[in-house]
Amino acid sequence: MGGYDGLQAEHARVPLADFNLLKLPDTVSDEAAVILSDIGCTAFNGLMNAEVDSNTESLAIWGAGAVGLLAVQLAKHLGVKRIISIDHHDYRLEKARFLGADTVINFEKMDPIKTLQDMLPMGVEKCLDCAGFRFAKSLSHRVQRALKLESDSPDIITEMVKVCKKAGIISLIGEYMGTANTFPIGPLMEKAITLRGGHVSVQKYWKDLLALIEKGQFDPTGIITHELSLTDAPEAYSMLIDREDDMLKILLTTKFYDSSVKRNKDGYLNPKRYLKKD
Repeated sequence: MGGYDGLQAEHARVPLADFNLLKLPDTVSDEAAVILSDIGCTAFNGLMNAEVDSNTESLAIWGAGAVGLLAVQLAKHLGVKRIISIDHHDYRLEKARFLGADTVINFEKMDPIKTLQDMLPMGVEKCLDCAGFRFAKSLSHRVQRALKLESDSPDIITEMVKVCKKAGIISLIGEYMGTANTFPIGPLMEKAITLRGGHVSVQKYWKDLLALIEKGQFDPTGIITHELSLTDAPEAYSMLIDREDDMLKILLTTKFYDSSVKRNKDGYLNPKRYLKKD
């Protein structure tokens, strides 16, 4: 994936800083800016790979985690006519609806394939995967992954191929790392579906998103639900994995973080909830 590891630290030595650093105006908060370092641009990249714009009639997004929710928010800004969010956590789907989803589908309560086919008989124009290979939905692929017969589950891709309209586009930004069995190559080809994926080039999009933030057209801080210190990162990751306290995204702060800057009357940009340590 490249020669540099990821970064969550108090100090960093940045190679090629004139390219890898983005100068921020004083009008943009740290909370908003940190989203541009990864997930904001990732969500936008997924939409661009799917050629989403104001002419898009329908967009279905699998996964309502942080990236999926930002994709909903940005798709709404781009003028998509109908946005559908698919997940199995009601608190996430409620947030997706608040951010602009016209329809939400809890796949534990509704069959997403039948629901989408009934809703859009001609198919979904654009499909976006914000979940990835880890979430096998069928017993077959749960067993195959457990037995090491495959590394990745194609269950979500299979669903998208089934509901995507002919000559539609599928975009993958949920991770896929290895191989998968029973990949729907035939239906993909027969329906003339375009399939795109790949990791985001953050520098390609962050100036565009920064401009939207400056203009007040995009506020990514709404997905931040918790604030913890960097020293509490192991606990934070454990909570996120276990979906504790309706967690969506954690802001990890260091000793250099000035919590008095750009606060609202509740003391936080997103006052829904965050944890305080004793």
